[in-house]
This record gives sequence, structure tokens and C-alpha cells, in this order.
Amino acid sequence: MIGPPGRQLVEDYLAEVGARLPGPARERAGIIAELRGGLLDAVDAYRDAGLSAADAADAADAAAAAIGEFGDPGRIAAAFGPGLALSQARRVA
Repeated sequence: MIGPPGRQLVEDYLAEVGARLPGPARERAGIIAELRGGLLDAVDAYRDAGLSAADAADAADAAAAAIGEFGDPGRIAAAFGPGLALSQARRVA
């Protein structure tokens, strides 16, 4: 399990991505849930590679490494934009 410092980094990152996502709240929430799962898996992988959850600094380092791997929140949100726009267009039609 990821400790509070690492969890806060992940949640802050996800909030930034979510703030940039267009479209319906329900679909944005689904995307954020999917990203959260992937990020937490990546944090676990970094911890397994030697960044221990027992040490708060290491837990934050593992979270920061995972976030770095995912990339800029704006780029992540933009990658989902076309799919969300298409979904919104279907809904309007």
C-alpha cells in the first residue's frame, strides 16, 4: 500500500489531469479511476525495485518516479480528448 506522501502526490497529479479533461463527469471519473490504477501499479513496481514504502521519502520517490513515467498531465488529458469529444458528440446526436 502506498503511504500518505506518495498517495498525495498521486492524487494531486490525478486532480491536475482531471481538471484538464473535457466531457461528461462520469466519463472523466472513469478515466481518472483507470489512471489511478495504472499509477498505483507503477508505484508498486518502483517499490519492488527498491524504493520502500516503509520510508516516507522513498514512498514519495516511488510515486514521483511513477508520475514521471506517465508524463505531463496536460499531455495525458489531451490524449483522451478526442475520445471524450466523440462520446459527447454521440450523446448530443
